[in-house]
Order: sequence, then C-alpha cells, then structure tokens
Amino acid sequence: MTGLQDEPSHLCSRCSTIPLDAVVNVPRKAMNLELGLFQDIVSKNGYCSFCRLVIQAFYVHLDPHWRPGEHPNQMCYLHVDEQQVGSSSSLIKVYCDMTSDSIPEGLVGSYKLLGFIGAPLEDCLSDGNKTVPSATAGQLNYALISSWIEDCQSHEVCSMGRSSNSALATDLWLVDVQDMCLVQRFWDCSYVALSYVWGGLTAFRSQKANFPSLQITGFLKGVMGKIPRVIQDAIGFTASIKQRYLWVDSLCIVQDDDAFKEKYIPQMHLIYQSALATIIAASGKDANNGLPGVSYPRKEPNTPIKFAWTFQECVFSRNRIYLTDYQAYWVCSHHEASESSTQYHHHGMALWDNVSTSLFSRSVLMSRPKFYESLVNEYSDRRLSYHSDSLSAFAGLLSKMGEMFGWSFVSAIPESNFESFLFWGPRFGSTLRPRHKAKQDSDAQLCRSPTWCWTAWEGHVYWDPSRKEKYMGKAVTTKSEVEGYWISNTTGFRKIGEAGNPIHGGQILASSPPEKQPSMPDSHHLEIDIPPNTLMFKAKIINATAFEIKSPDFDPACSPYFRGNLTCAGWLYDSNGRHCGTLRGINFSGHHDQEKWEMILLSRNDQDEVLQADIDATPSTNLPLEYPSAKEYYEEIFDTTAYKYRRWWALNIMLVERKGSWVERVAVGQVHADAWESALGRSSTQTIFLA
Repeated sequence: MTGLQDEPSHLCSRCSTIPLDAVVNVPRKAMNLELGLFQDIVSKNGYCSFCRLVIQAFYVHLDPHWRPGEHPNQMCYLHVDEQQVGSSSSLIKVYCDMTSDSIPEGLVGSYKLLGFIGAPLEDCLSDGNKTVPSATAGQLNYALISSWIEDCQSHEVCSMGRSSNSALATDLWLVDVQDMCLVQRFWDCSYVALSYVWGGLTAFRSQKANFPSLQITGFLKGVMGKIPRVIQDAIGFTASIKQRYLWVDSLCIVQDDDAFKEKYIPQMHLIYQSALATIIAASGKDANNGLPGVSYPRKEPNTPIKFAWTFQECVFSRNRIYLTDYQAYWVCSHHEASESSTQYHHHGMALWDNVSTSLFSRSVLMSRPKFYESLVNEYSDRRLSYHSDSLSAFAGLLSKMGEMFGWSFVSAIPESNFESFLFWGPRFGSTLRPRHKAKQDSDAQLCRSPTWCWTAWEGHVYWDPSRKEKYMGKAVTTKSEVEGYWISNTTGFRKIGEAGNPIHGGQILASSPPEKQPSMPDSHHLEIDIPPNTLMFKAKIINATAFEIKSPDFDPACSPYFRGNLTCAGWLYDSNGRHCGTLRGINFSGHHDQEKWEMILLSRNDQDEVLQADIDATPSTNLPLEYPSAKEYYEEIFDTTAYKYRRWWALNIMLVERKGSWVERVAVGQVHADAWESALGRSSTQTIFLA
C-alpha cells in the first residue's frame, strides 16, 4: 500500500494506524476516528506529517486563553463523509468539543472546535507517496504573488466588484516607492495598502513638522532607519510585486493634525476597499517585527493576529495578501491561493476566505440587529494599541452599515432600537478604558467614548440572546420604562429615535401609542457642565444601598456551566439576604466608590415560563453543547426558593456611579420585580445625565 503510512519517519505511531488511503480515496465510507488528545498531537506535529496537518487545521482558532501544554486538551476526532465515485472531493474534518468543565477556570462557553483539511492528500504526491507540505522556507515568491494580482485584475468577477471613488473630493496621499516620497493621487490610482499592528510603538510617522519634507523626492531614503521594520518591508514588497504606490496609515495620515484625521479616518473603509490589494501582516506583535519572507525567513506558525484595526481592514479589503510565518496566501472574489498550493478550511470556509464577502453576506442571512451584534462581538474581542482608537477603528464599519441600512449612530450605538443596543454586556468581564476622571480631554492616549457605549470598555461584548430574544423557544418581550433619550451636542440636546415601543424576540412590535414626552432643557440653560456625548433621560433611579452587592455564593451542586456563565458577575441581595438580581461585568477590584452607586430602571421583560419539560422535549440536535436547566436559568438571576416566576418579573437595570451632576456606567443586569418594588420607597423618577 502506498501512502503516508508506508513512511514511518513521516508519521507517529497513532497516525500510522489511520487508513489514510480509505480516507482520501473514492469511493469511501463514512468514518469517525479518535486522533488523541490535543496536546499530544501538538507535541508530535514537529515530526509527524499528519499531526502537523491536524494542528494547522485547528490553528485558525488559536486564542489568548490557550495555554501551551495545558489547554485545550480535549480528545480530537477525524471525520469523513461517505463519498461515491464521480462526486467532488470533500473536506476531511477534525474536531473536538469544548465545554465549561474542560476550559480554563474563569471562562465560560461551549463550542465545537472544527477544522478542515482542504487539500486532498492524493494531490500532494511526491515519488508516488502522499506527503504533507511543510512551511515554505526562505524568501517570498514575488513572481507568483504578482501573477495572482494580474489574474485578479483580468477576471470578470473581480472587476465587477470594483467601485470607483473618483468622485470624492479628497485625494489620497500615497507612498511612491519609486521616488521614495509622499505624493497625492486620485482615488482610481492603483495602489497597495498595508494592514499591520502598531503595538504601542512611538516610531517615525507623518506629523505637521515633517509632512512638507516627506513630499520631497528621495526624502524617505534618508529616514528609512527610523521607519518601523514592517513599513520598510512593505515598501520593498510593493516594489518587488511591480507596484508603485503604497498606502500606510502612519505615513499617509498626518498623525498630529486633527483636521487631517477627521477627513481621512471616516474614509478608511473606502481606502481599503479601493486598494488593488491589502498586505496583511499576519505575524508579529508590533510594527518592528517586519514581514515574514521579506526581512526574515519564514518558520512554523506562531499566533494569528487579533487586533481591532486589522479586523476592519480585512472586512473592507477586496483582495488580500496574507503574509504569515508559514507562507503567503491570496484571497479575492473568485480565487484563493497559496505558495504551496495548499488551502486549509474551517467552518465550511477557506482559512483565508474572502472575509469582506462572507461577512457582509450575513446582512442577507440575519436580521439587521443580529448583523450589528455579530460585528461588535468579533471586533470587541480584539486588542487596540491605543485606547483612543476604540471608536475610530470601528468607524468604517459604522459608515458601511449606515449606507446599507440607512442607520445613524450615537457613538457606536445605532439610534434604531437604541435602548435594546444600550443594554450590552461583557462576556468575560470588562475594564473601563483610561480616561480623564472628570470631563474627557484631548489627550491622544485617552478614550473619548462615553461610558454607556461599549467602545469605552475593554472586553468581549455581547447581547445575551436567552434574555433578549428567546430561550428554548420561549420568546422575550421587552417594554421600555424610559420616556425618551436625548444626546448632548454643540447646540444643546437632540432626541434619539423613539422609545417606549415593545420589542418581541429582539424585534420591535407594532408601535404603542406615544406617551407624553418630558420637556428637556437646552444645555445653554443648564447650570451643570457635562461631558460630551452625555445621554439625558427620565427614569426611576434608586440608591444601590437598597441591596447588598457581592460575588455569587454558589451552591456546591451547581454545574460548571452555571459557575462559568457567571464569571465577573455580581449578585444583588435583598434586606433579608436573599439573591434577587444579577449584574454582568461588575469589576469589584476596580476603583469604584460603592457608596455612590445607583441603579436605573431601563426596561422590563416578559416571557412564558421556561420548564424543564420544554428542554427535555427538545431534540438533542437542536440543543447547544451546554445550556442551563430550567432551574439554573432562573437561579442565574434570583433564588428560586425566595422569589418565583411571574409575568414581567425581569427588570433590566443599569448600575451607575455618581460623578456629581452626572453618572457613569458600571454594569448592567436584571433584578426580580418583587425585590425592586419592595425598595420603591427609596426610589424616585429623575432626569439622569449618563456620561
């Protein structure tokens, strides 16, 4: 028998027992095989060709919580589907199940870690034997990369996707890699863009003082030693693929000119969308790492990029060149390629799939709110070099959604369904980004977003579908308790959308009769000095001392999922010491003055009672890997021996901290209506300024 199993030097003892010919040959039968524990496979990928393929298939999922030698370490499986003669080659699946009892303490969630080996092994023949391609060593194949670009330019599918921005009044500043200076060109000029990570470096960049000099022919040659390595490499790379112009943010945007930045940053999505291709530096922690294959030879894979700016750039770039520690990859509308001609897949898409296409196709497959939430969910899990970029790095996506949906935004929150989006929560805890303690100032390192917006916080943001939309088929209806929201601007306050409309399963129902709106004062007549982008609204507010707030007191019998799902949560206890509510994302170690904590009632939810019989009757194929029992679904919020289910029991509240005339967000959560009503004697309806 020919195959990898005939070459023991290429396979470990476990993989040598896998019937690889039966896996890759057609016809074949369906099979599911154990491959071993994840960490065991990792330890063998240096000498076992098939273990290396498996790890490369999983590689796309690497995240900061993984620990070498420790986690993940689930049993991994190989799965192939039955295939008849004449059918096209299907992918080989590798997977393992991640659950709360097998992930690091303090994390929550469950999912199937799924990878695909996309290149059929029979296509990787060498002297009659199946081999696995290793990392592409040495320098880049510039001729091959140039051919990818030429092929794309001549392909009708790619040409149909091009949009002209030549009508825009603002021309582009670009690096001329031939004359080694900055030049101004029209939008229809052919140029390459660079996507990379600054990494907090204070390096040479365009500034008011040097911008005129940067336009002098040859000036860049004299300062190349001061420019970050990744930009030096990108200049050389651009010339090597026979292109003349390069766009890179630190040189093509004057970094200390606010007017210049205000002109170009909102057009970032158009800059990447119009580029001939975007070079994505998918390796390295900062701008001094350079491009693999340009200034240093490639090696085995390291850690994938997860930075916020690169997320936006990947979304909008039509054509992308990924430069990894393994090899170079090309992705455009009609074609994916790599130097080794090997592609790896996951979740049914190529590893380097056309993110721009696949991401915005979601707008057709899901509702607009879910589309927005999915973008925020992915973006918020990424790191920023500068806290002040938290909104800017998402601005292009906001502009695109504004075009697609006709939406307008307050900070990064859509005005449509504003209150629903305002009730975002941190998945694994969050930290307020550095900011001025009173009014926000102009310090470039400080975050300028208001605390009520998710861009003001570091942490993975999500909207809990089980509390917002439905759980086990029981839809959630939400009714606002706020009479309307206003936002401060240079002329006073303006109204945000319409509040008070019931929302069913995350969607607005037929509008209810408009209630009498309160008369809101103009900021010029206010005797208080409030920060920019302050929300103003009337709502019931209560001093948090009406409840005791502390970390959850878990019953020993509760499940790992229950404990994990309450990571960074705070429980509310009534005057009798009974659990009556839960706050999400509260940071007890933060610099908070709990004596100044208050709670605002934003809305209330109604839902048919979730019964264990409903869960038991649900087919297993329709259930996630982990989920709370009916009892734990309610125990997350209140003690079921002290409080009971009733209609409209769930009140959606925001915990805030008093800062003089205004308040700032601390956390959000739910409290049982009976507990809130018992404390009503200590509440009042006030005009609230939320900064």
